[in-house]
Amino acid sequence: ELRPLLHRDLTSTGLAVWNEFTLSGFLAAAALALLAGRTLAGKPASAKLDSGFGLFLFWSAVLMAASLLQVRMCYYSVINVALLTGFLCSLLLEGRKPAQRVLIAAALFLIVFLPNAWGIREVNQVNSGLSADWIRTLNWLRTATPEPFGDPAYFHRRYVSTPGEYSPPPSAYGIMNWWDEGHWIIYLGRRIPVASTTQFGAPLAARFYMAQDEPSASAILRQSGARYVLTDSRMLVRLLAPGNGPPQTQGRLPSMARWAGTDPGSYTDGVWEELVEGVRGPVMVYYPSYFRSMAVRLHVFDGQAVTPKDSTWIIGTKQKEDAQGPYRGLSLVERFPTYEAAVRYLERHKEDPSLRIVSLDGFRSCVPLEPLRGFRREFASAPGLVEQGEVLGTVKVFSYAAAR
Repeated sequence: ELRPLLHRDLTSTGLAVWNEFTLSGFLAAAALALLAGRTLAGKPASAKLDSGFGLFLFWSAVLMAASLLQVRMCYYSVINVALLTGFLCSLLLEGRKPAQRVLIAAALFLIVFLPNAWGIREVNQVNSGLSADWIRTLNWLRTATPEPFGDPAYFHRRYVSTPGEYSPPPSAYGIMNWWDEGHWIIYLGRRIPVASTTQFGAPLAARFYMAQDEPSASAILRQSGARYVLTDSRMLVRLLAPGNGPPQTQGRLPSMARWAGTDPGSYTDGVWEELVEGVRGPVMVYYPSYFRSMAVRLHVFDGQAVTPKDSTWIIGTKQKEDAQGPYRGLSLVERFPTYEAAVRYLERHKEDPSLRIVSLDGFRSCVPLEPLRGFRREFASAPGLVEQGEVLGTVKVFSYAAAR
C-alpha cells in the first residue's frame, strides 16, 4: 500500500496507472487539465466564481498526485477519477450526430468501461473480508458471552472518551486477539478487542501469543483485562511453494515474534535438503519454542498435555553451494521415539553446535508440553479446508479461568 505508482521510466509508470485505474486514470488527468485550463480562462464564466467547483479540481489534483506517491491513495482518488472520466466521455458525445454518438459510445464502452468491468470481476473473486469461520465465531461471541456493559444497547450509545472522565463498569472485559481482526470484533462481535486494527495493543497481544509459559501468559491477560482468547489457524507457520530464494513461509507467528521483540528464527526456520544429486527442496523446521508458544499450545493442542512420540527430530546444518548459489542445507536428519532419547543423543554429541532438536511437522510437538490449566476451549468454528492434515481457516475461543 505504501509503494509509489511513480517509476523511473515512463512505461513502468504508465503500466502501474493502468493496473490501478485502466484508461480512466489517463482520461481523468486529461479532463483535469482541460477543466483547470477552462476555469483559469473563465470558461464557462460561472466556473471561475464557483468555489465548490474550484475545490473539486484542487482536491482531484491533490489526490491524483498523492496516488503517484502511495498506491493506497488510489482508494480515495477513485471517485474523482470516475467523475473526471465521466465528464470527458460526455464531452466527446456533445454535439454529435446520432450515428456518431452510437459509434463513439460503443468505442468508449470497449476502451473505458469494459476494462474496468473486467477488473471488478477479478476483485470480486477475492474474499479479503470475514471468512465463514470468523462470522460464526463472532456471532457466537456476541450471543454466548456476557455483555461487557450489561446492556446490548450500549454499543450504540455516546460515551465520554476524555481521559479521566470515563471509567468502565466492573462488568467490562476484553478479548485477546491479534490486531488484524480488531474492527471485526467490535463491529460483528460487539466486544472489546485488546488489539485494534490501528495496531493499538499489538505489542501486548504479541507478548501473550508468544509467551512460553502459563504464568507469563496469565499475567498479560490480567494486565489487559481479557476474559477470552481468540486463535486463528493463520497464526501457524506453513511452507509455501519454493522459489528462487530461501524457503518462503506463510503465517502470522513471525510477525508476532517481531512485535514481541523476539527473533522469528528462534521459532521456525527454512533449510534445504538434497532430494537427488543436484536437486534440492525446502524443509520447514519447527523449534521447541514454537510449540511452547501460547498461540500453538492453544490452537493446535487446545491447551492439553502433549507427550512426543516419534515426533522429535535432531537435525544438523552446514553451508553448501550448488549451481544456484550458496545455501544452508541439512547435514543430518534423525528421528527419535521420545524427546528424552533425543536429549541423550545431544549430550553425546556436544562437539557439533549445529545439532538442534526440532519437529518437521507443525502439528506434532518435538517437546513435552504441560496442560494449560487456566484455559478452556469454549468454541471452535466448523473445520475449514483440510490440507495435508492441517485444518485451514479454523477459529477458536478459549476462556481464561481467573475471569470465569
